[in-house]
Amino acid sequence: MARQTRAKAEEKTGWLDKLSDFAARSIVAITRSLPLCLIFILAGIGSYELWRYALKNPRFIIAGETLSLSNSKEFCPEAVREVERLGKQASGRSLLDPFLLSDLRGVYGNSSWVKRVCTMKRVFPNTLAVEFIIRKPAAYVKQGSYYWTVDEDGVFLNVPGKARPDASLPVIIGTTSDAIGKRPSMPGSVWQDSGVQDALGIYRTIQVSPLSEDVEVKKLLVHGGSFLNRLSRRVKKRPRVDIETEAGVTIRWGTYNSGEYPDEMLSSEKLAMLRNLVARDFASIPGVSLDVRTKVPGFQFPQDR
Repeated sequence: MARQTRAKAEEKTGWLDKLSDFAARSIVAITRSLPLCLIFILAGIGSYELWRYALKNPRFIIAGETLSLSNSKEFCPEAVREVERLGKQASGRSLLDPFLLSDLRGVYGNSSWVKRVCTMKRVFPNTLAVEFIIRKPAAYVKQGSYYWTVDEDGVFLNVPGKARPDASLPVIIGTTSDAIGKRPSMPGSVWQDSGVQDALGIYRTIQVSPLSEDVEVKKLLVHGGSFLNRLSRRVKKRPRVDIETEAGVTIRWGTYNSGEYPDEMLSSEKLAMLRNLVARDFASIPGVSLDVRTKVPGFQFPQDR
């Protein structure tokens, strides 16, 4: 019994010796590293104060009067005003502000006029270079007695409705009350309507082709329609579109198909037929109708209607 008590006492004493030794070693290590810790602390405080001084240094402050769009003549006035107004939110902030780029990227991302922010970089001492793609008006959509502006993707732009459209853009018109759905409530939203999207798709198809010089689109008339999809045996609602040109020629285009509807002619095929028809002498006669809805193109003179 006495031996066990003595063994426990020796074990306890051993642990106390180890603990004391560890404490002594720790105190020595801390004492030796204290100057180095103080150096790091002072360096951190100095760096922080230097950064605060640089943030307030007028040399790095962005001036509001220097914010402008370099190629503003290429865009509509509403887009220029919006982009410059948003850019002025950087006015008075330091170019060294770590949150400057992320804040501006978020501001531009919420604008209906900015399609994408490509690059954003600091140019010292006080210049911010931003490269982005700005949406351009592509067409008007008539709804009620007003004309609303959309870009090539069908995004509803922040432009007040007009009682009379400008002649510089084509007009998308629904021939029936339900041919075109209601416009989006907020600018920057896509006009989720097949009539608007298909009309814009047809317009893009013509604009990117050599026919854009010969076929100046004035109106895109959207008709409600449907066809039987033989693969699924279901009737698909699909709008039909007629085109009126500045020369007074009507092009009966039909449906827009980029390949998703096997039973319908491709838009590229219709474009090739239209190219052949436009090359004919009668294609420029006001009132003539060119039909590319089927694989056999047709035409009709005004007196034949």
